[in-house]
Amino acid sequence: MFVRTYAGAIVGIDAVAVTVEVNIAGGGLGMYLVGLPDNAVKESEQRIRAAFENSGERMSGRKVVVSLAPADLRKEGASFDLPIAVGILAAMGRVDAGALGGTMFAGELSLDGTLRPVRGVLPLAVKARDEGLRRLVVPAENAAEAAVVEGVEVYGLHSLGEVIALLKEASRKYAQTIVMITHDLGVVANIADRVAVMYAGQIVEYGTVEEIFYDAWHPYTWALLQALPQLGTKGEALPTIDGTPPNLFNEIKGDAFAPRNKHALAIDFVQEPPFFQVSETHAAKTWYLDPRAPKIERPHSIQNLREKMGKMGGANLNG
Repeated sequence: MFVRTYAGAIVGIDAVAVTVEVNIAGGGLGMYLVGLPDNAVKESEQRIRAAFENSGERMSGRKVVVSLAPADLRKEGASFDLPIAVGILAAMGRVDAGALGGTMFAGELSLDGTLRPVRGVLPLAVKARDEGLRRLVVPAENAAEAAVVEGVEVYGLHSLGEVIALLKEASRKYAQTIVMITHDLGVVANIADRVAVMYAGQIVEYGTVEEIFYDAWHPYTWALLQALPQLGTKGEALPTIDGTPPNLFNEIKGDAFAPRNKHALAIDFVQEPPFFQVSETHAAKTWYLDPRAPKIERPHSIQNLREKMGKMGGANLNG
C-alpha cells in the first residue's frame, strides 16, 4: 500500500517542505530509504523498529520503501523519524491514511517510543502554514516554539503512542470514509469496518471485517486469506493461486473463479451462482452455500484463523 505524508528539511535559516512517500509491497524484506538521506536519517530504521516494539506495534515483515522528495535535497537529522514512522503505520493500515492529510510531522524517536525535541521547529511551522497544511505535530518540548506561528494548529506530544491516538481521533472527528483496493487483506484488517471481495469485475463476497476473516465462504476469499503475510513462514514463499484471471472480453460461463478452484463443483462451470445470505450483513456468491451442495471444508491453513492470528501477533481486527 502507498501513502504520503509531510515533513520539512532545514536549509540555512529556512525550511523546505519534504514529501515522505511510503510503499509497502512484496519482493524482499527491510526498509529502503531513498532521497539523499544522511547517516542520521538512514539510522532511523533501527529507532523506528524499537519504538514500534515498545509502543505495541510491529514493523511490517514486507519490503518498505521510503522516498524523501525532492530527491536532490540533502535530508539531515533525526527529525524525519516521526514522519517516516507514521507513514509506515498508515501503509500497514495501523492508522487511517486519510488522517495524515494536511499534517506535517517532525520529531526524533527514542527506542522506547518517546519523542525527543529537534531543531528548526519555528521555520517548519512557517513552512507548514505557507504550504496550506493545517496541523503540525512535534515533540512536546518544541510546542511552545512552534505555537508562535499563527495559522497552523500545533500538537506537542510526548510519545509515538500519543501520535497514534491523535491520528485515530482525527479519523473519527472528521468521519472520513476511506475506500482501499488491495490484494492483501492484512492491510485493511485493523481499520476496515466492511470488506467487499471482487473477482473478474464482480463482488463475490461482502461482509464485516470479522465475517470475511473468520467466516468466509467464497473460494477466492479463502485463497486471499491463505496468502496473508501474518500466516507465512520466514524464508518461505506465500501460497499463490494457480492459473490466471479470465479475459473479461470473453464470455464467462458459471463461476468465473471455477477454473482456478481445485474444489469447484460441476455446476460452477455451467451456471453462475446467485448470492446466498449468510447473515444480515454477509453474503457470498458461491454454490458452496446452496443447501443441496456437498459439504466443503475450508482450507486447513485458515481454519481457527482467529486463534492463529492472535498467537502470531497479527491483525487484531479492530478489537
